[in-house]
Amino acid sequence: MTQKITRDKALQRVFPALLAIGFAAMLYAYASNATETNPSPAPPVLVRPGDPAPDFSYSDPEADPAAPVTRKLSEWKGKKNVLIAFYPKASTPGCTAQLCGYRDDIARFRDSDTHVIAISLDVQEKSNAFRKAQQLPFPVIGDPAGDIVSAYGIPTMGLMGFQAAKRSVVLIDKQGTVRYVNAAYNINSDKDLLYAEIAKLARTDQEGNAAPQASPAP
Repeated sequence: MTQKITRDKALQRVFPALLAIGFAAMLYAYASNATETNPSPAPPVLVRPGDPAPDFSYSDPEADPAAPVTRKLSEWKGKKNVLIAFYPKASTPGCTAQLCGYRDDIARFRDSDTHVIAISLDVQEKSNAFRKAQQLPFPVIGDPAGDIVSAYGIPTMGLMGFQAAKRSVVLIDKQGTVRYVNAAYNINSDKDLLYAEIAKLARTDQEGNAAPQASPAP
């Protein structure tokens, strides 16, 4: 009788522990299965010099709104180098200064055979209003779903309660290849370096297009 009581008390002590172990095992199995079934998406990878530039579409800002025209980045292959300027937020002081700087230097870009495209996570309506207000002579693309930002691996950040692309620049040559990337672009300290890279790319184009010199006659 005493042995039975002792055994019952032991079971009473052990049984809750076994239940706890079993429950923990079930939770672990569920968590493992959920992780395998729904893995966390990998963070986007920043494009690097030498990578092919991911293609994307955008509305031609010069087209009649009643007859919109869709353009693609790849249309500039063989025609222009392209500077893509990712910026955080339309109409904010830093972004206005950056894009208006490109506006004021547009002759320099044209002389360097470089087309400018500005991109943010704003909706297109806000991007259009920004472009119109500042008279920006290049496309200003709204990418609210983040498709282009993700394709280029541009880092994002929280800004005023919204997600925003970090200020970044990507320079693409006429073959559609990335040539220069700065994912922490500073509009003051990095401008000269960016313009130097644009000029270097333009010189490379000129050298590649130069007619071969005739060999001197013997």
